[in-house]
Amino acid sequence: YVSPDRRLASIQKGEAYFQIAHDPEHPFVVSAGDHRITVLGTKFTVHREAGKLEVALLEGRIWLDENANERGGHGLLLTPGDKVVSQGSKLVKLEEPPDALQNELGWRSGMLIFKYATLANAAAEFNRYNREKLVVADAAAAKLKIIGSFPTNDLNMFVRASKQLFGLNVEHRGNQIVLSR
Repeated sequence: YVSPDRRLASIQKGEAYFQIAHDPEHPFVVSAGDHRITVLGTKFTVHREAGKLEVALLEGRIWLDENANERGGHGLLLTPGDKVVSQGSKLVKLEEPPDALQNELGWRSGMLIFKYATLANAAAEFNRYNREKLVVADAAAAKLKIIGSFPTNDLNMFVRASKQLFGLNVEHRGNQIVLSR
């Protein structure tokens, strides 16, 4: 939405990448639930799922309001390399190496890039892009760490790698692929 004094976007669920030109006359504001991101000319991602928000900044600066619905609410200024994760109504600022943030953007070119990701987190990422869902059936397998690059739509490659690397059992149940020890 564009009005005479601002540019507005809203993200209800999922992930989006923004590359915004700085325009002080028309600020760009992204609404994500109770949070509001005011762009100061930048490249950043917003990932929103039920009860969770992640904002990662690659270039420029952004201002992230902790609670956009509260007057005088607190916020954070993000600079390149910052990643913010919501925990309840609070925001926690993390610093990520620039290559880690670039890896998180692999989805833009159809790839998922994992560097020491847990199998549970990798499965959750694949599940965002595929109808057939990965299920990690036990806590020990869920904690295993994986490194690699995989096409977002090639579950079989990921399952084969998990089976070969970790000796996991693979079971197909309807639209689920269950991985277990």
